[in-house]
Amino acid sequence: MQASHPAAISTSGGKLASFTRRLVLPFVVLGYEVVDAAQSASLASLVMVSASPSNALHIFNERSQVDRAVALPAAPVAVAVDPAGKHAAVAYDANVSLIDLTSGKLTKTCPLGSNALDIVLTNAGVAYTLGGLPHRAAPE
Repeated sequence: MQASHPAAISTSGGKLASFTRRLVLPFVVLGYEVVDAAQSASLASLVMVSASPSNALHIFNERSQVDRAVALPAAPVAVAVDPAGKHAAVAYDANVSLIDLTSGKLTKTCPLGSNALDIVLTNAGVAYTLGGLPHRAAPE
């Protein structure tokens, strides 16, 4: 889509002049609600997690605008991309999953002692989470 936006410039006399310039602002309407997002510069991709309409991590290539989805086992609350841009960690419920962004595969899921609220991922593949309340299993 395209939009026109007014802009103001300063002239050498110190007066402001207004003009309208047509700027092309491309955007894509996503078919899901984004819960959290991070960027992988090395893959030229936005990495987003959604819980609606399904629990998924989306790898959206900014150049080709191709969106690859990786199914997640629960509703995500946060995503982080490592500094190299090759892996993502997703926090949800009382678990963290590691996703290989190149292959688009969930490689590992680890349980946590509490619900995760936010997450960061290091180059060494270590995920640090900000925890919430202790996770309580449903009564049997």
